[in-house]
Amino acid sequence: MPADAKSQRVVELCGEVGRIVDQTVLKTFKTSDYMELLKQAGGVDTGILPFGCIYLKEGKLGKHSSNPGAAFRLYVCLERPKIRSIRFEGYDSDEPDDKFELRTFALAMPWVVTFISFINEGLARVVMNGIMSPGGVDSRGLNTELYHLPLPNIENEDGTFCLGDLRLDSSQPHWRRANDTLRYIDDSVWNNDLWPVWGRRVDEGESTPNVLGFKDWEEKTKNRGQGFWRELRLLRTGGTLQSKMGELTA
Repeated sequence: MPADAKSQRVVELCGEVGRIVDQTVLKTFKTSDYMELLKQAGGVDTGILPFGCIYLKEGKLGKHSSNPGAAFRLYVCLERPKIRSIRFEGYDSDEPDDKFELRTFALAMPWVVTFISFINEGLARVVMNGIMSPGGVDSRGLNTELYHLPLPNIENEDGTFCLGDLRLDSSQPHWRRANDTLRYIDDSVWNNDLWPVWGRRVDEGESTPNVLGFKDWEEKTKNRGQGFWRELRLLRTGGTLQSKMGELTA
C-alpha cells in the first residue's frame, strides 16, 4: 500500500439496505487533470474546421514573441493545383502599350498552402506559399518544402499576404472567419503592390525565370494545360510546413 494512502469509512444507502464501507484512498487528484487524461485517451474535438484545413495548432505564444502568453490559433489550409482565376488591376509588364486596367488571368497554380493565424480573438497574419511536390504533403508531411508564390500583394521575403481592407466580424467563430479570409483572397483584385520581378534566374533571388508576367503565364497555361504548374521554377523559402508553423506560433 502506498505510504500516503488513507483509510475512510462511508455509508452507502441503496433502497432498504444500508452499508458501512471501509475504503482505502490510494491517491487524490484534480478533476481537471482527470478530464484532460480522458480527452487524450478519447480524442480531441476540434470543432468545425475551415475549408481545406489540414492542420490546427493552438496554445500560448512563447516568451520570445511580441505578445508572450497570448492565446493563438493557427489554421493550415491546403488547395490542390488548378487553373486559378486571378483578377488584376495594374500594369502587367513594362511594354509601352500595356494598359492600367482590370483584367482576369487564368493561371496554372501549384499546391497553395495558406496559414491563417489568430492571436487572442483577432486575425494576426495570413501567409501564402506554394508546394511543388506532386502529391502535396503526402510524401514528406510536416517536412514538406515551401516555395515563394510569384504573385503581387504577397511579401517576397516570407509570403505574408497583404490584407488590405479586409474586415472580419469578431463575434463569429474562428473557423468562419478563416473561411471569410479564404474567400477574400479568392475574390481579391490584385494590383502592383509588392509586385514580383519576373524572368530572372533562381540563384539571383527571383522566383520564375520561365514566366515573364501574368500574360505570359496565362499563354503557357493555355498551351500546356493545368499541368504547366510543374514547370514553374519557383524559389524555395528555405523553410518547411513545420518551421513555418513554429515561426507563426513562437
